[in-house]
This record gives sequence, C-alpha cells and structure tokens, in this order.
Amino acid sequence: MKKTLNDENFKQVTSTHEKPFMVEFFATWCPHCQRMAPIIDELAVDFEGKADIFVIDVDIAEKTIAEFKVSGTPTIVFFKENKPFKELVGEKPKQILVEILNEII
Repeated sequence: MKKTLNDENFKQVTSTHEKPFMVEFFATWCPHCQRMAPIIDELAVDFEGKADIFVIDVDIAEKTIAEFKVSGTPTIVFFKENKPFKELVGEKPKQILVEILNEII
C-alpha cells in the first residue's frame, strides 16, 4: 500500500527509512498524475516488502517541493540508502519505474 507524506513527516520518515523507496510528487488537478495513480498503486503492491512507495501532494507540501525543486508534476524521486538516486519528471510507463525500483533494491 502506498503511504502519504506531508511537510510535517517527510524528513522524519525518509531520513530513517530502512528500505529503498520512491516518492511521487503529485497534484490532484494534474491529468498526468491522475493517469499515473493506478500505476503507483500497482507498484506499491508489486514491491511490498522490497521497496516502499510514497506520495506527496505538492499543494500541501510547499517546503518539501521547494527543497526538491519540484517544477512539474508528476515528479518521481527514487531513494537508495536514504539519498536521492534518480529523478523523473512527467508521466512515465510502469516498466521504466519497475526497472529503476529493481536497480535500487
């Protein structure tokens, strides 16, 4: 199951996280994000126990999006050992996300 983050818990959760993880910065009004939503849900199930999937709404996480310089939605950041590993901007096919998740686990 994907987990939702916000400005208040982002640093705490991501700085101490033991597994590799992916964060999707999304917006509820973004059509690309809406099309990505089922893929993000599938990844959360497919990678359960191996990597965690987080989502964060850019409209309620101004500090975090400023820190990561998010300029478009969706922006997907992959973390390995609690450090950003790779970043993608825009709608992407599931297979690309799977390949990168497999790289970080």
